[in-house]
Amino acid sequence: MKFLKSALVVLGLLLLYTLLQGGFAFVAYVVAGVVACMDGTINVSLSDLGSKISFEEFQNMLVASDYGVWAIASALFFSALVMLFIIFLSGLVKVRKTTFTAIKGKVLFVAVALVFFSMLFLNNLVQFVDIYYPIPDLMEDTFESLSHNPLGILSMTLLAPILEEVMFRGAIQGYLMRNYKNPYVGILVASLVFGVFHLNPIQVIYASLLGFILGWIYYRTGSLLPVVIGHVLNNSLACLSLLFFSGAEEEIYSQQNNIMILQSTIVFAVITLWLIIKLNRCTPPVHKPWSELGEQVAEPDIL
Repeated sequence: MKFLKSALVVLGLLLLYTLLQGGFAFVAYVVAGVVACMDGTINVSLSDLGSKISFEEFQNMLVASDYGVWAIASALFFSALVMLFIIFLSGLVKVRKTTFTAIKGKVLFVAVALVFFSMLFLNNLVQFVDIYYPIPDLMEDTFESLSHNPLGILSMTLLAPILEEVMFRGAIQGYLMRNYKNPYVGILVASLVFGVFHLNPIQVIYASLLGFILGWIYYRTGSLLPVVIGHVLNNSLACLSLLFFSGAEEEIYSQQNNIMILQSTIVFAVITLWLIIKLNRCTPPVHKPWSELGEQVAEPDIL
């Protein structure tokens, strides 16, 4: 019964968010299509749809235009806002100060540093594997377009990280850790679901591994603040690389530079391991069950 209820909570949240994204995307595309036809951006009459031009061809034309990018960005933005409202309304994550700030400054610094260096380590690792065993990136063009759109940048760098941490760490992982004695059940399930939900092969591997680290940080600190900041940092750096260094990654991550990549990967791995040990020492043992009173755990006294 516990397993079934947990599965329903996880699948229900994923299904709801998928429906919200799809619904907002449909409305945004309809509005964008009408406006694009009216101002001549797409030289097609609405009456020609289905006869002289197929809906698929029209969609491809729209996606290639600025209106299409605005439609995607709008769908991401509004679906994230509504999903956040629903999660907080449901009580899966409670809106209170301790949920986001139950952590000391020095511990917060170590936790965010851990996210940063683990991000560098995992990115190097995935890119190194990609050199020899290419991993498809199905969202490359979409991310490239969104990184040049103001609403797209806001959605990718701020709103999406907040939603994903509230949803996958706060709601899904928090729910599982409150209902299972072994906290790593919640951490592992939430990180795998987080990775698979991206549906982009190269992101699935990276997001699952990074999600596990984010989940462990949330478990040890009891606060969403470090994982939200770390996730915002991760997405912001990715967006900046698309804005200013598009194409440079292919030159950096090549067989000619494989020794340099391997060396830097080892360095980032060592720093990541050291930060894990540091955070583990400066946060107190977590009493089970993880959260009878909420997400908060005891404050560490010293770093």
